[in-house]
Amino acid sequence: MRMWAQRVARGPNADDGENDHDSIVVFGGPPYQPSANQTSMQMLKELSSSIPVLYVARTDPRPLSTRRLSDLLRPVRKVGPGSPGLTQGEGNLAVLGLPAWCNWLPLVTPEPARRLQLFVIRLLLKRALREIGFKRPALLVYWWMFPEIVRLQCWSWRVFDVIDRHWGYEYLNAGARSANWSLALRTARSSDRTVAVSDGLAQELTRELDSPVPVLPNGVDVRRVAVATPQAPPEGRRQYGRKRAAYVGGWNRRVDVELFVHVVRSLPDWQFTVIGVESVPELSEFDNVRLIGDLSYDEVIAELSKSYIGLVPFRVNEYTKASSFLKVFDYLAAGMQVLSTPLPATEAAQIRFPGHVHVALAQDWVAMLERISSADDVLALDLALLPSTAQRAISLMTQPQENVTRGRVS
Repeated sequence: MRMWAQRVARGPNADDGENDHDSIVVFGGPPYQPSANQTSMQMLKELSSSIPVLYVARTDPRPLSTRRLSDLLRPVRKVGPGSPGLTQGEGNLAVLGLPAWCNWLPLVTPEPARRLQLFVIRLLLKRALREIGFKRPALLVYWWMFPEIVRLQCWSWRVFDVIDRHWGYEYLNAGARSANWSLALRTARSSDRTVAVSDGLAQELTRELDSPVPVLPNGVDVRRVAVATPQAPPEGRRQYGRKRAAYVGGWNRRVDVELFVHVVRSLPDWQFTVIGVESVPELSEFDNVRLIGDLSYDEVIAELSKSYIGLVPFRVNEYTKASSFLKVFDYLAAGMQVLSTPLPATEAAQIRFPGHVHVALAQDWVAMLERISSADDVLALDLALLPSTAQRAISLMTQPQENVTRGRVS
């Protein structure tokens, strides 16, 4: 680890000149899963392609409700990125996995649990920075619940990337929502720059902060998509037929289940594919629904390319109105048409990509699906027109010239 740390801390293209930062710490996000299609994983991959990066995260992706006590007592056998401790990832990447017992504690409330993890994170993070030799690291923040880490004096530059309305989850009680919101604001005020993936998030934060929060939408890894998508014209790839629609993502409270069931029941001659879910009781009676569990991102794109329309069947509420949906760009990248309920992010995509993105009220979905499937062929969107993860990473970490270097690792 020591020899690798010396190589990573310097970087493959390092020179003797002074830079604003010589490395980046990406703080928080899901457990390290390079195949996952998630904003923090995308930024991690793009940034570590050109500069040394340390990723700090938990090690178990499963929700707390799905775990068993025996899991806590079982010895950790996994070794490598995503396991507890400091490990080497690909190229310029190092991963700091928190101890396994941290997976069992809530991150926000109660406050003693948050404080305990804060103590452990601060200790392990300082130790890791010394071991891998990061001298002037910038900080990219996804974990909004630890403003104390953001305020450490070692960072040369702090960016808070707000990718979700963490304080607005429906399952949170009033106290937990208030705690999440308070911590998110403290983290924003402790950062040199705060950005948001959607207009809704940016507007909500701007109302509470001293300066406007810019919008930096999600993007697509166009290089990866180009490899994963079958290289054939749309009419060739539609050999499976136009009456095929797909949904990819979690099956949670934002999904309008009643809408999805109504559509499936109303179009028995269509085939519907749900990717990322292994069981949906409400859909079990339908023969025209196929459920596929978790897939790698490459497999997701390849599977999507077999369908004609990508679905965003979400309820319209404060949470979804503030969201930016990666799946819209994935559908477009896979050569699909897109149908969504009326949400600000998808309405903006409809304006940007007319003819490819369609928005309709729930009661009009069946008619809209039939209309899209019977319309003239629309050429697949040129990947170059989609927002790219590479450009987002560059924009995200661009540091204004007037910024003053904060300090050094002590």
